[in-house]
Amino acid sequence: MTQPSPQLHLPVALTREPTLTEYLPGPNAEAVAAIAALSGTTGEPLVFLHGASGTGKTHLLQAACLEASAHRLQAHYSRSRPRG
Repeated sequence: MTQPSPQLHLPVALTREPTLTEYLPGPNAEAVAAIAALSGTTGEPLVFLHGASGTGKTHLLQAACLEASAHRLQAHYSRSRPRG
């Protein structure tokens, strides 16, 4: 049996360091609470956010990834682009 290849580490990093504390929730306070619980290990294991441009989704998800990393959890942020 052959040994699996070692995992390659890609030099991918978040472009800035937003925090959950600097995010100002508005009508989406429920989403902010879900993200905060997730990154603090008490929430759901997966969160999907969608909404209009400029509502802070990128900031919120990047902050959640950084917070999760601080708790030694794996976190992945993936940005999708609209089809068209």
